[in-house]
Amino acid sequence: MPKLECEVRNCAYNFARLCTKDGISVEGPASRRKRETSCHSFVPREIATYNYEFAKFGAESEENSEVWCDAIMCVYQQGDRCLADRIKIKVVGGFPSEKRNHTQKASSVDETMCQTFEYKES
Repeated sequence: MPKLECEVRNCAYNFARLCTKDGISVEGPASRRKRETSCHSFVPREIATYNYEFAKFGAESEENSEVWCDAIMCVYQQGDRCLADRIKIKVVGGFPSEKRNHTQKASSVDETMCQTFEYKES
């Protein structure tokens, strides 16, 4: 399983940059660029959103997470899985100043992306 780092600060599953979900789904079957992928498991954290079924919090959070992926044009995708050693999920269009201020926020799945995606030349 890849080591998963999540920079989407307002995802309900994000705990200290780790994903508390047992596994995530990266979408983008026709993707040719990172921005054309998305974390389909993203759930915006709202005031009433504190706990999700099958999520692990606190000490149970792990670096490694199962990653299902349909981005068939990525060099790391094989058999609906991501085979990269590490993957990073972030906000589309995140700017360095946002990183410094920890304001990497998305309002929908479409505003997330797999930073690790690399286009596979045919």
